[in-house]
Amino acid sequence: MPTESLRKSESNSKHKLKTKIPKRLRKNKQNNIKIEGNTTNDIPKTDHISLTKQNTVQESTPPLLNTSSSKTDNNPVVVSMDETSIHYWKCCTKKALDILEKQASNRRKLLIERHQERIDSIQYLLSQREQIDTLTAENHSISQLVDSLHNEVRTKDENIKILEEKLHDHDDLIRDNEVLRVQLQLIEQKFQRFTIEYSKKMDENHQHEDEYNERIQSLIDEIERIKRDLVLEEYRKQEAERKVRFYEDKIKIEQNLNKKIQQDLIQLKQELKSIHTRYDSLQIEMLAMHKANNNDISLIPTKDTNENEWSRKRTINDDIDEQFEVKRSKRKTRDRTESSASTISNCSDKRNKIVTKLSKNKEVFV
Repeated sequence: MPTESLRKSESNSKHKLKTKIPKRLRKNKQNNIKIEGNTTNDIPKTDHISLTKQNTVQESTPPLLNTSSSKTDNNPVVVSMDETSIHYWKCCTKKALDILEKQASNRRKLLIERHQERIDSIQYLLSQREQIDTLTAENHSISQLVDSLHNEVRTKDENIKILEEKLHDHDDLIRDNEVLRVQLQLIEQKFQRFTIEYSKKMDENHQHEDEYNERIQSLIDEIERIKRDLVLEEYRKQEAERKVRFYEDKIKIEQNLNKKIQQDLIQLKQELKSIHTRYDSLQIEMLAMHKANNNDISLIPTKDTNENEWSRKRTINDDIDEQFEVKRSKRKTRDRTESSASTISNCSDKRNKIVTKLSKNKEVFV
């Protein structure tokens, strides 16, 4: 990178030098190289400021500059100040080239210094980036450590909670054991009391050995019974807990079944309502048809019919209609009761089947 920048600066300076050389001298440059080599040793080296001042003064007063230059310069070669002479323009171009070379060297130095400053700044930025990368890596590692510590704290808290739960369970077991110990102490006290009574009765009833032996056997049987009762009570407790769990599951299942059955009953009730409405409409149509048929039959007169017969027939028809309506109402009630009974029986059968299946499954798991 620095070499390329230097090359670019040199090429730019050369290009500027070429552009600043007059056209008239560019054409005759190759021819005047030898002459310039001879005159370079005779021309004095001056600063940029003095040369510019001399050029400005020479343009204004050329004859005076000839005298001043001849007086001041100690060199043996005296440059003529005629603008038409070639030596004058060669000296000017030489001085201009020297000035341009100095400017180019100064520019190169400035470019090199700036480039060095840029390199230093880039190195400083790179070092800062490296420090930032190291700091980010350290921060990442520290965050990982913090996360690991948080996880350890969480695991410790969870372990503490588990230990507290275990301690609570252990305390419950200790309480149960204490209760059992109290019961055993009571039983032992009873046993001791029975033994004391037994000893007293041995002393009192030494003569009645048979009765005494029977009583001893009865007491021993009671002790065994008490022990058996204790064992049975423990077993009953376990069975009761199992039954409670079983019945809870059974109740949940029955509740779900009841919900389903209630939904089915609601659907059946809706269907029954629709069927009853249809049945009532059909009965009404049947009655209307029956009445229409009776009216048609009654309207057909015969020769033998009298007014008494017409009245009798009307009364008979009215009685038949009333009986038919009563039968229809009874049939409705019977159909409703039969349908409700059939639905209830079906639901109970379904429940019993599900309960038997669940009991079988639980027995298999046990």
